[in-house]
Amino acid sequence: MTISCFWTADTTIAFDFLEHVIPQFTEDTACIVGQIVSKNHNFLTFYRKIEYFIGQEIYKKSQSSLGIITVAPGCSSIFSSRCLKQMDFTNPTLAEDLDMTIQIYRKNLWKIKYCSQALVYTQDPATFKDFYNQIKRWHCGWFQCLKRYRVPFGWTRFDFEALYLTSEGVIYGLFTLALPWFIYKYPSLTLMGILADFSIFFLFTLYISHRNKIYRYLPLIPLYYVLKILQSIIYIRCLCFSQNHLWRKVRRY
Repeated sequence: MTISCFWTADTTIAFDFLEHVIPQFTEDTACIVGQIVSKNHNFLTFYRKIEYFIGQEIYKKSQSSLGIITVAPGCSSIFSSRCLKQMDFTNPTLAEDLDMTIQIYRKNLWKIKYCSQALVYTQDPATFKDFYNQIKRWHCGWFQCLKRYRVPFGWTRFDFEALYLTSEGVIYGLFTLALPWFIYKYPSLTLMGILADFSIFFLFTLYISHRNKIYRYLPLIPLYYVLKILQSIIYIRCLCFSQNHLWRKVRRY
């Protein structure tokens, strides 16, 4: 079996990456997804570690067990070459990795698996401007691909998972936008909900800090929570204006 991978200059693979990935490739495997680790740089890249933990250790592991991984990230995925030969690369998109993932499901090109032991280290945005542009590109690319492939009307397990994730993001974003009204109308109930949400986020941050032995950013947990809320607003904006975004180069370090 021949395999192919696409790694960018800002990504470094662990020395044992292939040792973990190769044994998992079988005849019914289209793609293996490794675990992304954000390189240590500043407080923003530490925030991305929190996001990666939630996205990979919770969501992606659950999706892998159900056989419905929604995105095979370009910086951490390795593909079967015979799978790539059956893909269409002519569609312009801001999220080419998501486009390829959807094609695997729509064309029944075998399975996508997640291997948490296969690590890749990537440079995440280190400034607010680059962070905002990357988040906006990811969200706009998500909605572009959903529209192009008429999700959820493919009626596959992927379509239903994508519908669930989109609904989750939209509901959270709309609630955030309507937060002033909820505080005015139901102050006690709303504040209890915010406190519960913040408490869960706080515990995740404490765990990530302990696991990475990085404690200097703990005083910034309120700022990280604000970033989380702002991302939900960006999500709604991209839902409404997914075509109005260009690929912008991110400064590396």
